[in-house]
Amino acid sequence: MTEVQIDCSQLPPVQEICRDFAVLEDGALAHCLQEQEVEQHYASNVQKHQLVQKDIRIAKKLQDVEDQERKLCSSDLQKQIEESDSEFARAIQEEIQRKAQECQQREEKDKEIAKRLQELEKEEIQRQKWRLKNSDKTRDENAQLLCGVDSLNRQMEELDLQSQKQLQQDEELARRLQEEEATRTRAKRNRERNDDYRAAQVAQDEEIARYMQEQELKAQQRSHKIDLGLEDNSEGSSLSEQRQSRDKKNYERSDSGEAASPARGRTLEKTDLPVQGGSTERTKKQLPRNIAEDLDPTFKSKKTEPVADVFAVCSQAAAQSHTIPVDGLFDYMDDTMEPAFVSATKRHSEKLGRQKSRDKKEGCKQQ
Repeated sequence: MTEVQIDCSQLPPVQEICRDFAVLEDGALAHCLQEQEVEQHYASNVQKHQLVQKDIRIAKKLQDVEDQERKLCSSDLQKQIEESDSEFARAIQEEIQRKAQECQQREEKDKEIAKRLQELEKEEIQRQKWRLKNSDKTRDENAQLLCGVDSLNRQMEELDLQSQKQLQQDEELARRLQEEEATRTRAKRNRERNDDYRAAQVAQDEEIARYMQEQELKAQQRSHKIDLGLEDNSEGSSLSEQRQSRDKKNYERSDSGEAASPARGRTLEKTDLPVQGGSTERTKKQLPRNIAEDLDPTFKSKKTEPVADVFAVCSQAAAQSHTIPVDGLFDYMDDTMEPAFVSATKRHSEKLGRQKSRDKKEGCKQQ
């Protein structure tokens, strides 16, 4: 058989073949990574919408519970007010009935006294008649009449004393009722003042908690970005080393003594993400003043407390806490934002595992 002769002059050099192969491999890898990033972006959007819907349902349930509690409290308060009003009305009615009975008794006593006076007058007239008849008898009758008048005067004095005592008792009762009314109004004002203070305190605590949560989320996002940058750099360097070794072997097999492939040099040109070492100092500088000073004018801030302790607490809570579904949680994930190219060769699940382990290590270091 005749051997097929190959024209070596028309064959492309090894460098071009390696370069074309590296270009094809980089394109396939970039396409795979782009698809993974798009899928991750869609999954995060779906998760965000689900969390928002769940938060809306929870907020509606809490609002209904608060409305029911408010209605129950208002109905209980209305019942208490009605009961107190009925008690006051009953007491006033009893007092009016008692005064009417006393007036009736007083009128009866006055009638009896008038009858006695009338009888005494009649007796006096009869005695005068008898006095004309017999002077001795009239003297005795005059003495008896004087005794009756004295007894009548004594009865009138006793009635005056009783009326004065009754007036004093009425004044004492009116003064007690007035004092009770003043104490009730004072207690009502104190309750209203305490309710206003509690509402202001609750609003202040909510604002401080929201601010602390935002700071924790910012710190967690910064640490997440730094970890992603470090992992990408390490994986990119390992990929470039593998390509260098493969190109070197191909170059040793070839007969030509030309220089190394330019594709290898291009793979070495990977830019590293800058490690943000001074992120803590910048976050310390960006911490605003206390929000409680704007909410409550009577709030006194502790100036002796260092800012570093507050930042340490925030960073520790950010390292140990999980994602909390609050408003503005996914604001940083803008839909118009173009996805950045990430040079990685491993799966997304392995990345997540390494990221969680690194977050745990950083949390332990901070503790």
